[in-house]
Amino acid sequence: MGAKPTPADHSHDLSGFCVAITERAPLAMAKVDGATHIVRYGNPAFCRLMDRPAEQIVGRPLDELLPEKDQCAALLDRVFRTGTPESYSEPEPFSPHSVFWSYTIWPVLAHEGLVEVMIQVTETVKLHEEKVAMNEALMLGSVRQHELTQAAENLNTQLRAEITERRVLEGSLLARASDLARADQNKDRFLAMLSHELRNPLATLRNAAEILDTSEAGAEDRGHAQRMLVRQIENMTRMIDDLLDVSRITAGKIELRQEVVALETILTSTASQARPDMEAHRQELTIALPAEPVFLNADATRLEQVFGNLLGNACKYSDSGGHISVKAERAAADGKEPPQVVVRVSDDGIGIAPELLPRVFDLFVQATSGLDRARGGLGIGLTLVERLVKLHGGSIEAQSEGLGHGSEFIVRLPVLPCPPPAPPPEATPIREISRRMLIVDDNEDSARSMSSLQRLRGHETRIAFTGPDAVAAASEFAPEVVLLDIGLPDMDGYEVARRLRALPALAGAFIVGMSGYGSDEDRAHARDAGFDEYMVKPVNLDLLRECLRSRI
Repeated sequence: MGAKPTPADHSHDLSGFCVAITERAPLAMAKVDGATHIVRYGNPAFCRLMDRPAEQIVGRPLDELLPEKDQCAALLDRVFRTGTPESYSEPEPFSPHSVFWSYTIWPVLAHEGLVEVMIQVTETVKLHEEKVAMNEALMLGSVRQHELTQAAENLNTQLRAEITERRVLEGSLLARASDLARADQNKDRFLAMLSHELRNPLATLRNAAEILDTSEAGAEDRGHAQRMLVRQIENMTRMIDDLLDVSRITAGKIELRQEVVALETILTSTASQARPDMEAHRQELTIALPAEPVFLNADATRLEQVFGNLLGNACKYSDSGGHISVKAERAAADGKEPPQVVVRVSDDGIGIAPELLPRVFDLFVQATSGLDRARGGLGIGLTLVERLVKLHGGSIEAQSEGLGHGSEFIVRLPVLPCPPPAPPPEATPIREISRRMLIVDDNEDSARSMSSLQRLRGHETRIAFTGPDAVAAASEFAPEVVLLDIGLPDMDGYEVARRLRALPALAGAFIVGMSGYGSDEDRAHARDAGFDEYMVKPVNLDLLRECLRSRI
């Protein structure tokens, strides 16, 4: 067994051990001179706390290293004086965050005046800066995340809007495609109806022409054939006029020639034109008018077209022996709407199917479209009626209790509040006299038939089929009246008219333009070219005769 250790041996072992503990201690520890407060030693933790190397700490007064810690200096003096250890804690007065300083001071080697100091700080400036930097980083990350989230939400919103817009566009395209397909079907159906409706009068015209060309035909057969010709030509003219009117109204190119007219005059005139067909079908027509006259500011011709179409439909869609009525009455005044007259055109015919009633005023819609086509028509009449009524500031509606229960069309039109002044006396008609007349048309049959007709009426005529021939004939013939086709192939009618006006002998000639086009622009162009009158083919012969009587 070895010798028992002496206290000196233990002291030697502890000194090294204490140095090791001090150097590795996590708490800040310093050795300070009790009288001068000069720092003689600071462990690594103390250097880190002071944020300085040992060379800048050792040999300096503690109060220079801790200038704000007055209590620490006082505590040093008291421990040095009494030799008793003491502890003290104080908050950091100027820190925006919670920082606490804790001091433990005890005497060591009192004969040398040294005092040991242990300092603990709950939060250092460096740690706080790191914490602030970390918080700022977290905050920036949160802001960035919020920005990314907002950007994602904005992108999603934009994508949803684009998807919705695309769906709406797709729906619109599908609806448009459906409308185009339906329009294409209506077009095909209309062309088929048009072909059928034109072939019927053409067949009658051909038969009538054959009868007139047959030498065996008697006076009665010839008279019947002539009446058929007139009736079928009027039907075809009315059909073509309706087509042109619908086109012009749809394009906004129709202009009403409004004047003060009596409703009774319009309805009476329309009924007189419809009676022959109704009498042929043994149908009864009754008319009831208001006791007091009703006056309208209207285009009489267009309103006759409206009620003529309604009466024509009533006749067409009613069986033999049917009853048709026209009843007009003033609408009850409500103080909100201007005064109106209500005209009801009713029949007890085939009626209107419920599914057709909402579309009865659509273009090319008809109550029947079977193979027999017994009722006829192009399906444009009611469309034209509705648009003409609206142009007059009125409205129209259709009512029917269904097939087999007849139908009723109700027209509402604004009326004038007071009767108009009496019209001036009519001028005495001027008797028609013989005129020199030049007829220009590249359609030879049309030109020759018009020439024959005018000769039968007492006029002297010449014919030309081209523009240059017309100018040459006019120079030689010096016509008083020129019936000039607009659509000539080599030199159009506008140019011919200008050249004719340049001839001294034709300065006062009455030049009438003839064309299949009847828009307001066509009429204005004709006036600019020097035409006195413009007539749509086939020319209204009664109107032409009236022009020759009154304007030459």
